[in-house]
Amino acid sequence: MFAQKIPLAAFQVDDLEAEATRLRKQGVVFVAEPFDSGGIKLAILSDTCGNLIQLYQPKA
Repeated sequence: MFAQKIPLAAFQVDDLEAEATRLRKQGVVFVAEPFDSGGIKLAILSDTCGNLIQLYQPKA
């Protein structure tokens, strides 16, 4: 799934920008910085086991 750039899991967050900032400070590497995608904002990070994880925030 990693080679095909498909996230293994997705988690909804209340504030994507704040969560991305918090995770970057902890050394998390984002392969896709927060961006708008229709009715949601998305970000994709790489975990330490070779998986992609998607974070998303529905737009109000």
